[in-house]
Amino acid sequence: MKNVLRPYSFLLYLLTLLVFFFVGIFYANFVDAGKDQMLAGAAIVLGYGAVTAFIALVLSIIFAIYSSRKRIVLLNKVLLVALFVFVGYFIWNYYSTVRSQEVKPSEVQPTTPTSVTKELSTVGRSIESKPDPKLDSANTLLS
Repeated sequence: MKNVLRPYSFLLYLLTLLVFFFVGIFYANFVDAGKDQMLAGAAIVLGYGAVTAFIALVLSIIFAIYSSRKRIVLLNKVLLVALFVFVGYFIWNYYSTVRSQEVKPSEVQPTTPTSVTKELSTVGRSIESKPDPKLDSANTLLS
């Protein structure tokens, strides 16, 4: 009971929360818990991480009550290594997916106008074009 409020025990609690949060997220990713859930998928995965971290926190407090300082420090070292492994894995996974989804710019090559653009470009009338007889009759009525 005397080890519960020691600094190495607080480090145990913090490391347990972080490591088992990542364990929960990893498990949710492994079983595709948030797949095809649209916006709720992120909340489901976050929930897996939070529930796993909370259960592990309770177990780490019980562990700190009944174990010696030497075992708590050893578990802190193991959890620290596990935390680095999980953070490294998720960083690597993020950058590998970003790199695979990256849009490679294609070289823009000039093209010749198609028949549609030729027609669209000749729709406007120039000054030299023939006057429309319907417009001329309307102009004479107005004047």
